[in-house]
Amino acid sequence: MEKTAERRAGELQVEGLTAATLQRLADQGAALEIGHPLAIYPVPAGHLDLSGVSGLLGQAEAKDIQVNIEIARASEALIASSCARATEAGYEMLVDPVALDLTFGHDGQTVRSELLSGYAAKYIALPEGIDPKGPRAQPDRPQSGDDARRGDGAHLELAQDDKAD
Repeated sequence: MEKTAERRAGELQVEGLTAATLQRLADQGAALEIGHPLAIYPVPAGHLDLSGVSGLLGQAEAKDIQVNIEIARASEALIASSCARATEAGYEMLVDPVALDLTFGHDGQTVRSELLSGYAAKYIALPEGIDPKGPRAQPDRPQSGDDARRGDGAHLELAQDDKAD
């Protein structure tokens, strides 16, 4: 059974999913979306190399591989680095970065979700008063939906290389 635990203020961790659950979702063409005031993360079940994850975890069976998803405010170091990079490139940061993390675990071993076979969208919340139809810093990224923005106008898609390390 999935459980969701609020951590520090503004952070969320989803535990209790398994790789088998994600595989069933992918096989059925279903989607799992984790929504939080900081961000929305459509879990890319169809783009995960679960066989590769199993191999990294000693050929563990999918039912025995725990899946953890975390949405958190970025570290102060990442915020400072992002602000500096934006300023150098002539951009203004409208919101602080958000850390979205997908990990797999088995027998005390953990691997991250770098085993994606395609683009994985992530959406970050925009503060009130920011026009979601305004300029975008990543116009060359793969797009989905209304110009890569959520239909609610409150979230803007993050580029794949904008994830927190």
